[in-house]
Amino acid sequence: MRITELAKFFDLNENSLFIDIGGYKGEFTQNIILNYNSNCIIFEPNWEYFKECLNLFKDNNKVFVIHAGIGATSEIKNLYDHGMGTSFFYEWHKPLTSSESYILSVNILQNFKQIDAMKINCEGSEYEIIESLGQYNLLKDIGNICVEFHPIEGLRDKKYQICQDILQKSHTKTFTSKRWEMWVKKYDNIPIATLDAREMAL
Repeated sequence: MRITELAKFFDLNENSLFIDIGGYKGEFTQNIILNYNSNCIIFEPNWEYFKECLNLFKDNNKVFVIHAGIGATSEIKNLYDHGMGTSFFYEWHKPLTSSESYILSVNILQNFKQIDAMKINCEGSEYEIIESLGQYNLLKDIGNICVEFHPIEGLRDKKYQICQDILQKSHTKTFTSKRWEMWVKKYDNIPIATLDAREMAL
């Protein structure tokens, strides 16, 4: 099973709100639309991938694409180009090219009363995002969280357990495979808990 297919294990409907942080080419959000037809917001800082998302969902008024990343503070940062591994961390792949990209503070998510599901796949920025979600007490308003923790040198060792401790306060980990994890808000239904990671072949 591909990572994008994890979308079908969310607990969503046509009225739900899904946030995709690190939308890439829009495949994960496309699976949300196919399975639930939910309202979706994509944050994608790379200009080329942003345009691909715009083109993919140009006829769908339930999907809103924002040309920006999410971080602790609003700022402009260098985004290092490396295909699927495009990242704000040069040491991740040490690419030859980069471009300036916008980052919006995680505070922007306070504008939403309830986020039913969120996918975070942003090549190292996930640690900063989760810490900030905890700092601003926003996790209580998020249902399912699907996140990939990248082994950025000097970052994962310092930040991974911190993020685990933050998430455990409001959510329960229901699935893990390689670098991917699924967290479900406590006291909610946990539809993914019975999945066998060996069958997922992620």
